[in-house]
Amino acid sequence: LLMVLATRGGPHRRAEVAAFLAVVALALTIAAVAFGYGWSSWVPAGAIAFGLIVVTNAAKLTVAVARIALPPIPAPGETVANEELLDPVTTTDTSEESETWQAIIASVPNSAARLTER
Repeated sequence: LLMVLATRGGPHRRAEVAAFLAVVALALTIAAVAFGYGWSSWVPAGAIAFGLIVVTNAAKLTVAVARIALPPIPAPGETVANEELLDPVTTTDTSEESETWQAIIASVPNSAARLTER
């Protein structure tokens, strides 16, 4: 299980399939152990709880598994101008930016440059 996540999909880079299979394998293993110890009445409730945990933490799990650099998020109630939102996309000189911003800019596809035209 850990090897599947560590290799991030193997040589074919099928990270989505690897992550899905890792979660399914974990759920099946826990269900098998529960049946083995005679806790079969708790398996449906455990499956529902496991599903709720996975669904509620899906965004965090995606960021952790994909290693996506997130931009700094403003505090609640703080106003943000449109220009501030476009800064990571429109900046061409990344030598002055932090490593986080450089990772964000590198992960933005070239098609996002159309945002500056709008």
